[in-house]
Amino acid sequence: MKHWIGCGLALLMWACANNPAVLQAKLKQMEERFDTAKEAPSKEEAKQYIALTRQLASTSPADTLMPQRLFKAGGVAKSAGLFEEAFSLWDQLLKQYPQSTWAAPAAFVKGFTADTDLGDPLRAAAYFEAFLSDYPDSELAEQARLQLNILRNGQTPEDLIKNFEQNSPSNNDVQ
Repeated sequence: MKHWIGCGLALLMWACANNPAVLQAKLKQMEERFDTAKEAPSKEEAKQYIALTRQLASTSPADTLMPQRLFKAGGVAKSAGLFEEAFSLWDQLLKQYPQSTWAAPAAFVKGFTADTDLGDPLRAAAYFEAFLSDYPDSELAEQARLQLNILRNGQTPEDLIKNFEQNSPSNNDVQ
């Protein structure tokens, strides 16, 4: 009899853990904590949030908020320094929800993260090229073209500022 009670309890715990409403409540609770925190989530908190998001994505792929949740989970991973995990989450979003309003921002932020956080211009350029190929009419397309041009020409932000200052009218010319 004890064996059946133990199996029943285990089954009940498993069912609660995979219940979309329970997962959503846990995610919401973590998001509220992240929103009020003064610092980025720890790697452990980020990993827990990511695991819950992935679990929800597997149990509720038709959830209309899933693209946004995957985008946000990528941001949490990025802020915790889990860059490859962030890329993986954004890739999942792009693969499962390519027409979502969150798809173009996810594709763009991959390039931005590779450039600014990883300092990997080749990877960043590849991501921006893929972004422009898939989302040429996005409102982020012009910024992606600019970033790609900078990466291809090897310009630093300081070079851009210097170039801008040299090519802008002096204060004496403007009246």
